[in-house]
Amino acid sequence: MPTEEDTLVQRVELAFQELCGAAADLNAISDELGKCTNVIDEGLKKLNVGVTAWVDISRTRDENDYFAVEDLGYTKWGGKWGLVLRSREGFPGDIEEQGWVFNEAPRALRIAAIDRIPDLLVALSAEATKMSATVLGQLATAQQVAKAITKTTAEVAPKKRPIAKSVIPEVKK
Repeated sequence: MPTEEDTLVQRVELAFQELCGAAADLNAISDELGKCTNVIDEGLKKLNVGVTAWVDISRTRDENDYFAVEDLGYTKWGGKWGLVLRSREGFPGDIEEQGWVFNEAPRALRIAAIDRIPDLLVALSAEATKMSATVLGQLATAQQVAKAITKTTAEVAPKKRPIAKSVIPEVKK
């Protein structure tokens, strides 16, 4: 007759074997997901768009004004442009934030973010269009300044002038 200890050991062995199979499947599928998001990330980097955009993955706020937001974004993170996930929570004025490069974020957050990638692309396009308009608005001023500098430097060549002796320290021998 099996003892209570034998039954516990058998349950643990069975549960762990099932966990091993489930973990292997999950890791293989997650690796495939990571490959897809790397392709998306690299495609965005090739555009060299250099603008930031964020879209919500989830947003909650309670009656006490405590909120929690999870976002998907494209921004400069750790000195490099790329897909980023972040989690922010707290009260207005007292916010805790965590962020990760996409494939280093918690798995559940990565999975939740996938459906938001098309919305991020739309947001990036809108930001790039807005930035283009801003740059265009400043272009005329920059061109006028450059023209003035070019004209002035062509007319005024640096002239050599003698250095005043008071500027050069005497060297004692």
